Amino acid sequence: MDNVSVNGAYIYFTIPIFGGINITQTTLSVFLVTLILSLAGWFLGKNLKKRPGKLQVLTEKGVMILICKALCNIKVLCIHSVI
Repeated sequence: MDNVSVNGAYIYFTIPIFGGINITQTTLSVFLVTLILSLAGWFLGKNLKKRPGKLQVLTEKGVMILICKALCNIKVLCIHSVI
């Protein structure tokens, strides 16, 4: 039992403020996913119209499917005809 070592996520670099902020693989992944989702939301939402085109219809359908799946998982609403 003396040879046990526990390693966390790999630390890419440390920002030298407030005693040092470690930037790990996990932190970088979260920032990257947040950036990608934010850019996708901005791109898909910048030209919304009252009479939607094909991309807007597809996006709205995808969002409705995700919302219905999330609500069904927490047992608030289950609509299976949306899928």
